[in-house]
Amino acid sequence: LDSLRKNAGAFDSSELRDSAREGRIVHELLSKINAGEDVEPVVDLYTSNGWIDHEKRDSLIQFFNQLIQQHHYIFPGKNSVMNEREISNAEGHIYRPDRMTCDDQNNWRIIDFKTGNEKEAHKKQVMQYADLLSEAGMNVQSSHILYIDTEKYQAYTVNL
Repeated sequence: LDSLRKNAGAFDSSELRDSAREGRIVHELLSKINAGEDVEPVVDLYTSNGWIDHEKRDSLIQFFNQLIQQHHYIFPGKNSVMNEREISNAEGHIYRPDRMTCDDQNNWRIIDFKTGNEKEAHKKQVMQYADLLSEAGMNVQSSHILYIDTEKYQAYTVNL
């Protein structure tokens, strides 16, 4: 969340700043939630340290629990999840998918979290992650983008 402190002046209005802040906080929370049992402790931690308003706590918990029910493959538990892990290509360029999960048969899924509108660049980014893992000999079962509306607490996936 250091980026929130550093980039606060980079937005044109307080509305944009608030929206960007919400997006980054939700993204940060998602990086800490690997399974259903993580939801309340993570949200409570960020509420107690002031990053989340107390009046939003219950809505966020409900939202994340609903996400886990609808998209269980994104939250299989900490033993099956790698968050923000660096991968590199042959030239040494570093890439960092938001989440990679692996099942018992060594099948991988790539998930990237996005707030805002769908963009073709998002799809290209995630497909590049999949290509890098495949080139490294990993079996990439699927790739997904989880788009999140932080104002309405709604989400949907784009499967690639």
